[in-house]
Amino acid sequence: MRCIKRAANRILTAGLALCLLLPCAAPAAAALETPDWMLVWSHTRTSNVIAQLEKDQFTAEITVDGVNGVVEMVRSNGKMYLKASKPDGTQVLTLLLREGAAYQLDSSRRLAIHLGDENAAYAALGISGQTVERSLATGKATGFAKAEKTVDGKTYDAEIFRMQLDGKPVEMTYCYDENGTLRCLITSVGGKQASMEYREVSDKVDESLLELPEGYTVCTRDEDGSLRDAAGRVVA
Repeated sequence: MRCIKRAANRILTAGLALCLLLPCAAPAAAALETPDWMLVWSHTRTSNVIAQLEKDQFTAEITVDGVNGVVEMVRSNGKMYLKASKPDGTQVLTLLLREGAAYQLDSSRRLAIHLGDENAAYAALGISGQTVERSLATGKATGFAKAEKTVDGKTYDAEIFRMQLDGKPVEMTYCYDENGTLRCLITSVGGKQASMEYREVSDKVDESLLELPEGYTVCTRDEDGSLRDAAGRVVA
């Protein structure tokens, strides 16, 4: 769980800048909207990617630097699915947000554990909704540049965005291949650097992922940690 929280925080840090993964922090039922202070960058290549995501229907698959795994996110029509997996495909954590409620999906036991409202899901990832709101509301654009950036021996066309978020200097470098496809993001926050590889960003959505899986038992967790179904019975 600790590595997943670390991954979530890195994704959130990256997403706060230019909203590429803002829906990881924005309520699933809320409309996605670029903050006014980011509109100064509306002429950039990256703004076109943002425009795609603001349509509120997309799938994003990301590999996070320093975390041994892949994060997949699907968002559509006020619902959101977030899955963290190991490189071999083993699921580490799967969350489903729909109709204002958050569930942790346990495929091995076929359980949908009701965590509470959406804030409970973000808390499970170590994300603070208040921090997100404050960062977006008080952010400030401080610079922009184009450059070439070499990552793992490959050279990309890059767009570099500089800003202040929550009082900290942030630099985001978005790297595009020769076809204009977003391939990686390097972010520096307060002098600490992390990177993400974008394996896929698509407007195609598997809507079945946004429903409670058939055959799963919906349950809640007691204070003692036991799980109970709707009838109050303890489940394995």
